[in-house]
Amino acid sequence: MKIRALNLENFSKLIECLADQSRLRILHLLVENKTLYVGQIQEALGFTQTKTSRHLLLMKNAGLLKKERDDSNRMHYFINPEVKHIVEQTMMNLTDTKLNNDVKELQKLRGQNQNSRKK
Repeated sequence: MKIRALNLENFSKLIECLADQSRLRILHLLVENKTLYVGQIQEALGFTQTKTSRHLLLMKNAGLLKKERDDSNRMHYFINPEVKHIVEQTMMNLTDTKLNNDVKELQKLRGQNQNSRKK
């Protein structure tokens, strides 16, 4: 769904998506990191592949996220630029230790991946 103007229906879909802790955690990681692969989100949050994919699909269908495949055929997600300001404003006012721990876990996983590539 392309969002050029936020009419009542589009805005309600966005708000519905924001009314879930798991989706807010995913969005927080994406605000902090710009773009992430499905596996990175899954590992950082400790979600199953099914749960991660389900939430990503819901957010994509609501117009919150966009996705692209990279050269190695991995799918990565990022916040839809057309609604980025709404997401960033929402996240700016949201504080929770769980969100901070998610970011730390992702950084830890990235560090482990970099170390394993050097070996």
